[in-house]
Amino acid sequence: MSVVIPTFNRPDYLCSTVRQVLEQRFTDCEVCVIDQSPSRVAETQATRLAAEFPDSRLRYYWLEARGAP
Repeated sequence: MSVVIPTFNRPDYLCSTVRQVLEQRFTDCEVCVIDQSPSRVAETQATRLAAEFPDSRLRYYWLEARGAP
């Protein structure tokens, strides 16, 4: 199962959300964090969470927010 968590400048909510998913009983789970914050604010939090849950399949992706054309 894949859980996709989009975020934009909300590192505190991100930590609690990821923890809630990774603390579930199922183990066959991938968590993808999609960060569109201009300063990559969630990258530090995702790195810390990956260290806290070393057996998890936590993936961090940063997407440049481009806005409307």
